[in-house]
Parts: sequence; C-alpha cells; structure tokens
Amino acid sequence: MSIIYLKPAEIIDADEGKSLLSRVQAALDSGITGFHLDCSDVHSIDEQELGHLLQAFKLITEAQGRLLIFSINESVHSFLAERGLDLVFEIYP
Repeated sequence: MSIIYLKPAEIIDADEGKSLLSRVQAALDSGITGFHLDCSDVHSIDEQELGHLLQAFKLITEAQGRLLIFSINESVHSFLAERGLDLVFEIYP
C-alpha cells in the first residue's frame, strides 16, 4: 500500500477542507490508498470542516484505503468523541 502524508493548516476551514478532498482524490486516482493525516497544527474544527473530513474518509474507504489520524489535540478529539467519530476514525495520539 502506498501512503501519502497530509498536514492541514491550524484551522481546517472551507478552503482547507476542499483542498484536502482534492488531494485525497488525486492520490486515489494515482493508486495511493493509505493516508496519514497529521493534525498536530489543527487547533479547531467545525461541522462544515467535519463534513469535508467525512467525505475524504468515504472516498478512501470506498477505494479500500485506510485513513490514520494522528497528533490531534484535546479540543479536536473531544469534538470527534462527542459525535461518536472517535470510534469510526483510526486516531493515534
């Protein structure tokens, strides 16, 4: 499995979310199915940006790929946990 490393900006805003989706689609189109999402610089996420993340996750899983999310802060982890998504995503400290 080929892997691509993605590192979004401090705040995953609408533009960053769209950029994430386009990078994921381009990688999938080139045969890459492994994705490491480094969130060490992400300080917050909202519902719209969560939608982009879920869309990316769907694209990846439909392609039999794998998304690993790591280095998230407590605020982002809590946001995901409140929605039960900490059980859906593979999250590593």
